[in-house]
Amino acid sequence: KYYKYTQVQRKEASPAKSETSSKDGEENQEILEQNQPKQRSDTSQVMEDISSGAFDFMCEPRPIPLTYFGLSEMIIISPSGNDILGNETRANQILGSINIALQNTGCPIPCLVQVMDPRSYLYVGTSIADNCRLEFSSVALNKKPMHVSHLTGLLQLFKNRICSPLPIEVSSVTVSARLSYQLDDWASYAWSVDPPDLDLYNASGETDFIQLKELPLGCVSDPIAGLTLHTSWRDLNEDLIVDNSVHSDLDPLEAPEWSIGISLQERPECLLAKHIRSLLDLCRDRRSSKELLASYNLQDSPAPAPRLQGRSEEAENVAGLFDKLSSKHEPIPHMGASISELAQQVRPLRSSKSVGGPLSSGLLDYILGYLFPDSGNPNAYPFSGGESASKPESINDYSNTSIKTCPFDGLLWRLSTTIGCCYAWAGPQGVSHIVHEFLLEARYRWEQGILLPGVPPGPPDTSTNLLHQKLQMLNCCIAKRQTKDKMTEKPEEFKEMMEVDGGGGGSDTEEEFFECEGEQSETEETEKKPVWEQAEGRMDRIGDLKLLNGKNFLYRPYVQEPAPMTEDQLAEQQEVLMQLGSDVAGSEVRAKLQSANLLSDMESFKAANPGCELADFVRWHSPRDWTEHSEGEDKEKSGAGGGLSARMKAPGNMWQDLWSQARAVPAHRQKRLFDETREAEKVLQFITNLGPGEVAQLVLPTILQAAHLRILSSEENLECLDYLHELHSELMSLITSLSKLQCPPEIRHYRGNILLHDFAKRETLSWQVLESIAKAELHISRFMSLRKKFVYDLSVAENEEQEDALSEMERFVHSLCQEGAEVKVPGAARGPAGRLIQAIFRESNQDTDPRPAGLPSTPRTRQFVLRCLAGRPLPSSRPTPQRLYARFAPHEFRLNGVYTLDRQYL
Repeated sequence: KYYKYTQVQRKEASPAKSETSSKDGEENQEILEQNQPKQRSDTSQVMEDISSGAFDFMCEPRPIPLTYFGLSEMIIISPSGNDILGNETRANQILGSINIALQNTGCPIPCLVQVMDPRSYLYVGTSIADNCRLEFSSVALNKKPMHVSHLTGLLQLFKNRICSPLPIEVSSVTVSARLSYQLDDWASYAWSVDPPDLDLYNASGETDFIQLKELPLGCVSDPIAGLTLHTSWRDLNEDLIVDNSVHSDLDPLEAPEWSIGISLQERPECLLAKHIRSLLDLCRDRRSSKELLASYNLQDSPAPAPRLQGRSEEAENVAGLFDKLSSKHEPIPHMGASISELAQQVRPLRSSKSVGGPLSSGLLDYILGYLFPDSGNPNAYPFSGGESASKPESINDYSNTSIKTCPFDGLLWRLSTTIGCCYAWAGPQGVSHIVHEFLLEARYRWEQGILLPGVPPGPPDTSTNLLHQKLQMLNCCIAKRQTKDKMTEKPEEFKEMMEVDGGGGGSDTEEEFFECEGEQSETEETEKKPVWEQAEGRMDRIGDLKLLNGKNFLYRPYVQEPAPMTEDQLAEQQEVLMQLGSDVAGSEVRAKLQSANLLSDMESFKAANPGCELADFVRWHSPRDWTEHSEGEDKEKSGAGGGLSARMKAPGNMWQDLWSQARAVPAHRQKRLFDETREAEKVLQFITNLGPGEVAQLVLPTILQAAHLRILSSEENLECLDYLHELHSELMSLITSLSKLQCPPEIRHYRGNILLHDFAKRETLSWQVLESIAKAELHISRFMSLRKKFVYDLSVAENEEQEDALSEMERFVHSLCQEGAEVKVPGAARGPAGRLIQAIFRESNQDTDPRPAGLPSTPRTRQFVLRCLAGRPLPSSRPTPQRLYARFAPHEFRLNGVYTLDRQYL
């Protein structure tokens, strides 16, 4: 492996770009590269690295060998596979071969050979540069020797090693030291998010312990495991510092440089990611509601029955429960009659396992009150509807996408988030419970003619997901029933609107242009007509147009509205039409199926305009197929002369055939194009046949979008937007793509159990979305935790420095959020961050290590770098750089030395 740590000097920007170029306020940019070595003109880079000390105690993450030896680049040779180089003789043989290769090639890059266990990071190596040979060696012990436990003994050891094999003159040693203090107990500075507590809600009834309006966000444990404070002294002369068993000048509060690093929890439990992960697991559950309820056994059995007999009784009990739910003879209860109460009417059920279970009545009332606020207090959880002011700004991020979910904070949006909460509280049984309760409420509203709240009016919107289209279809059926009920309650008004109309059906504005005498005579003339020539079902008059026979005006009839259809119905109809084939019989059946609306309109038109012709119908229904006479032609019949288009005159035209079949029947007596009863039952049956896992598949895109919006709407997201911007764009793209893919419940009821490529792709995208959501949530949680710990406490700062200290601490927290970064503390111990760090250390571990001061008396780790110039191996040799790195830690004593030999006079 070849490691290179280069330092790239930034060029000065032009005056026009100075603000952009100096935004970070840094002079250098350090980049870690792993690539192939390049030919170099400078052959003493390794000598400069050892002499300068620029790589001592680097803040940026670097490979461990580079840190131990203070180099900018090196080549590491290690055994292949699982082999370990544990023999000193073999290591020396390899070093000899490397020396020959370096001498022959003139390569100045240091080469290190990994020995012993790779996790010990022990190396021996060599390098040839400037006619000198450098020796690299490593020592690692579990316990430090007593004579080198302090800097004084370490200096003596370093000088003795340099003076071997011959005593030589050694220059003054330059010392760099670092003391590190570990913090594992955050005490009152710890941060976490309390998960929803269902037990506290059941005990107190307070809704603060559970949340349905928004998904949970954050970690249940502090994502920041600990903190490491590094206090550093650089390039001190050995005569200016004393560190022995009696006295030490290394006081951390007097250190000129402070830096901290944070240790992170490997896999903290994040609420939102756990929420989504559980739903993805639920999507794989293929059990039906009956199978889930089959895990319950009887509670009041007088004696233990045989296993087979118990199973049969249990099956009868479950069947009885669903008979109660689907019985046509029993009255359908209101939402107050829950599935739990129905279960009690059959026989009490008891779970044989401690997993899942029906939701409690209090919790169920709270959930249903949230889903259907109009049944209780409408001001408690009102729907946002079309009011943009009540919608979060984060929803605008999806305005430019074609995501296929449902309107924000609508009924299905709330049902989707509620399903996730019910699964977390009671498992798949809880999901089955709430879906059945939702179904009971939907059926009750259908039978009572009460619209579902939170569902946009109008026909099903195919740009939304299928379940939302089904709810829109159910609302269309309810609206149709409401119209029929109003007609039944006020038959006089309906009779006046649909009764025989003799020409007085014009609008109020039209009455101003006709005299009463004319209208009265026309009415009298109409009354003398036979029944089959009397008009019925007129809406209003179409201007001054008259029938081509010139007797009466042309009237617009009441017509049936086209039947609304959901996306699966359209796909099913298209599949049926394609299966008819292209032969004559198939074409006739296809034309008949597609022309039902046209035939209904023709019959309504004939009833409203007795004596009309096909041309009259075309003039109203398709004006583009009617051509008026040009000037100079003979215009008859009150100036309404004209002709049908060539398409309408063509032999075998479908309009002509339908016109001959059409009878004069008003819309209210025709066969219904839209049977609201049948369509409503189809919607309710569709939801009834869904298992908990299938419901989860249908609402999955909505839940994923709700989870992303939960992250976008958090205040901390704005603070982390620079880091999370690309992640948010990726999430929107993934969720939008996923929402357009089909899942098995969408097509199973008309295509059967088939496998499509969309299914596997949808599942893959789901887990990718989960991974991105978990990454964003974890980053925000870390930021929230660090902000609580390090946002400046105003009681620590003086009044005049409050504003500057706050901005400084904000920058400090953002720097810490970068993974693996070691951040310098501005002002060291005397700065605002330094004083806050002292307060955190002062409060932590007071039980095991009581102390009045802030930092512990003993550091966790001590590191030293000793550097000097010495002529080796002979007194007449040139002075060359020598270096020793030492690390003292619990159960660790490590030395890494670089010793240079002058080869000029050897």
